[in-house]
Amino acid sequence: MAGYAKKGIDLEAASGQTHHQLPVPSVFLVERGGTIRWVYSNPDYRVRPDNAALSEAVRRLEEYAALRARFAAFGPPERTPVDVADLVEGVLDERRAWIQERRLTVLHELDRADSLALADASQLRFALEILIDEFLASAPERGSVYVATGRPPVGEKASQVRVVLRGRGPAGADFVFDEKAPSVVMAGSVVQAQGGVLVVPPAAAGEASVRIELPAR
Repeated sequence: MAGYAKKGIDLEAASGQTHHQLPVPSVFLVERGGTIRWVYSNPDYRVRPDNAALSEAVRRLEEYAALRARFAAFGPPERTPVDVADLVEGVLDERRAWIQERRLTVLHELDRADSLALADASQLRFALEILIDEFLASAPERGSVYVATGRPPVGEKASQVRVVLRGRGPAGADFVFDEKAPSVVMAGSVVQAQGGVLVVPPAAAGEASVRIELPAR
């Protein structure tokens, strides 16, 4: 974490704020076997969430806690030549069953000849996992996600390697990507520590887009 603090990254925003986002002020216990026992629930609130909604909230909090633990363990980045296309392909391969289960279409265009960046491989993979997972989770059923790696178009910064993520829902369905989600903030901090930047350009209705710009080897 010292390496991140020296770079002036906002660690409090990146890892010190957990947004519970439960739909009702409540205290509950998750017992062995996943049984939920209520300890307190505001009786004046209109709707009390069901066990399925609470279980999903607990799952998301546990996942975020695990991400925070990984993030907190990072030291200063050891920047070496990294094949970004290989990293992206590995992350997608590990999620193939999830993609099929959600009936998503994932298209990838990975430039094998020109995707070497200077970065810490394990830290960059952490950021890519977060962003790809967020896009896959944000996609409605039968939505599509496009992933590309490579150099910018001619006339733009040739000293960069880019990773582009675009998402689109099927007709009539929105693709909602929360760029301010705590996990996305963490990913942006990690990208920044590599000397890169995370860009969220404007997107058309029902779509989302993110671009990572990294120093090229």
